[in-house]
Amino acid sequence: MKTLNFIAVFLVVTVVSCGTKVGGEPGSVGPDIDTVTDKTLDNYGEEQIGYKNSSAARAAEEEKEQEDLNGGGDPAEDESPGDGSYADSATVSDQSSPVSDTDNAWYPDEAVEEEPDDDMLLTDEEPLRVKSEEVTPILENPYFTTAEVDRSTFSIDVDTGSYSLVRGYLKNGELPPAESVRIEEMINYFHMRYKQPEGDTPFRLYTELSTCPWNPKHKLLMLGVQGQEVALADQPPANLVFLIDVSGSMTYSENKLPLLKKAFRMMASQMRDIDRVAIVTYAGKEALVLDSTPGSEKEKIYAALDNLEGGGSTNGSGGIQLAYEVAAENFLPEGNNRVILATDGDFNVGITDQNELVNFIATKRETGVFLSVYGFGEAWDGGNYRDEQLEQLADNGNGIYFFIDGPEEARRAFLNGLSGSLLTIAKDVKLQVAFNKEQVKAYRLVGYENRVLANDDFNNDLVDAGELGAGLSVTAFYEIIPATSGEIVPEPQPGTVEEPDTDAEVSDDDAILDEAPVTGDTFVNVRIRYKDPDADTSQLLEHPLEADDINRTVPSLKFMFAAGVTEFSMLLRHSQYLPTRDIDELLKLAKAALPADAEGAIAEFIDLVELAKDHLDGQP
Repeated sequence: MKTLNFIAVFLVVTVVSCGTKVGGEPGSVGPDIDTVTDKTLDNYGEEQIGYKNSSAARAAEEEKEQEDLNGGGDPAEDESPGDGSYADSATVSDQSSPVSDTDNAWYPDEAVEEEPDDDMLLTDEEPLRVKSEEVTPILENPYFTTAEVDRSTFSIDVDTGSYSLVRGYLKNGELPPAESVRIEEMINYFHMRYKQPEGDTPFRLYTELSTCPWNPKHKLLMLGVQGQEVALADQPPANLVFLIDVSGSMTYSENKLPLLKKAFRMMASQMRDIDRVAIVTYAGKEALVLDSTPGSEKEKIYAALDNLEGGGSTNGSGGIQLAYEVAAENFLPEGNNRVILATDGDFNVGITDQNELVNFIATKRETGVFLSVYGFGEAWDGGNYRDEQLEQLADNGNGIYFFIDGPEEARRAFLNGLSGSLLTIAKDVKLQVAFNKEQVKAYRLVGYENRVLANDDFNNDLVDAGELGAGLSVTAFYEIIPATSGEIVPEPQPGTVEEPDTDAEVSDDDAILDEAPVTGDTFVNVRIRYKDPDADTSQLLEHPLEADDINRTVPSLKFMFAAGVTEFSMLLRHSQYLPTRDIDELLKLAKAALPADAEGAIAEFIDLVELAKDHLDGQP
């Protein structure tokens, strides 16, 4: 009944307000994110939720491309005049019609395998493939009492790979391994479209406080960070190195090397004359198949991609080393320097120790060359797909991690990459949330387990944190036990908690570590540190907020949907902090957000929940 009551209140207020923003008009706000009196409910933005790396305007551009493609011709020809105007409309805010997820016209020349009907999926028959992914169990963040620790620190995370991985498992007729469900990547797969920042700060903060849908005795604090959109024509030149796995396993599926080649053609089609790209491949040995080439020579780039063939073992580390060498040789001091790795599995030749490989990539990010990772194929195909390793490589390379489970995800990830996820607008972004002990009894950060930082590391500029790409949004939740509650704070189950690493080196300009407690009417103080992409010293923003500034008796559509994704993720992970397992109420919560479905992303999520329903209903 908890979700039914939650939805009923929402529907009543929606009718009374005659279409006004849910919860009424929030308070006023200054023009910049660093205004300390900012009532961040004003930063809600459009009443739309879409896919990461996308926008309604981008969807309209995609529809136009589909019409052009259906009329014939090469999809990569004449898509960009070479001056960046191809993606200019990506920053325009409108409400265009979404792209059909069933339209595969952008993926020509070879037939695309049809997805099986949903009715054929969750059956008693054996799964279509054998699950083979290797993972490390994820330990859940516990509750902390404010009497002992009044604040929490974490790094942002814009990766999306876990959601695509979960989708692949469910469409294959099986539940994903609980350890593969990273809550932050499930939430951040979706573009929440918070209000765009103004002024010189590259992002804007949104906060909302409402009732926790899976435990009405608790509160749920939503934190949203919205990155500034940057038109491609206004971006610095790019020095890219495509690092492509052409080992034998990449030939086993249309969703591997064939799809990869089409996807990289789409990215190359966006390149301007001032951009450059090289192509490095690896199998048993690494090879430079295309030296750094200007974006104006698209036919040369397309030919190099079309001629790629697979075969051999997987010397990924050798390919990474060569790719960084090529990126360094063509380094642009004022440009976007990045290696883009595309692979279907782990590295079985060369540097195979994960820690050694991660450390190597971490040292390279200090040179100004970042690494983004695109995983291809299926984690359940009997191969050696290493989701966790690829996520860690991207995290330590100051990049983003995508898992590409089919043509539609490839289009979303690659089509707008140059003007979205591949352009860093802020690096080493850390959030520290300090709670008022008089108003909050205990709290827990939901997800972000491998992004938790020691509180002392917030002011330490030598501690790495996540990067924010142009136009991307990040969302996080804290589950809160109010100070007035008589509830005994739940103790974590034995072996389910890991303390953050506190052995980090301390920067010379490290500021005072013991910050003043939050008192008075302030409910929470949200502090953000970030660096400009080429800077070594961070900037500090502070947002002391009263409960009345951020509280909504009736939650927004964005809150409802993101909370639904979070609850679904907790279900899949068998979370010890989820008191009930009622998937029908979860579905009602997600469906209530359908009016904000700009591109079909919410409808797709609902389909996935329904695919999982039979399995989850059958579990204790």
